[in-house]
Amino acid sequence: MDDPVPDELRTTLDVLVTDDLAHLLADVPWIAHVDDTKGLARTLDQMLNDAQPGVLDPWNRPPV
Repeated sequence: MDDPVPDELRTTLDVLVTDDLAHLLADVPWIAHVDDTKGLARTLDQMLNDAQPGVLDPWNRPPV
């Protein structure tokens, strides 16, 4: 899908994705495979911001 990420989804993720959630999901194999300390953040960055593997900057994106 090439459509932009809806603002509502970004807002929802900003509210729901916390350090506590990231810690709880750290043992999920596919998230740990992305990065063993910041897997959730890297996964979201790649999914929402088209970041390349290894790039981590999901919360410092330009304002929508």
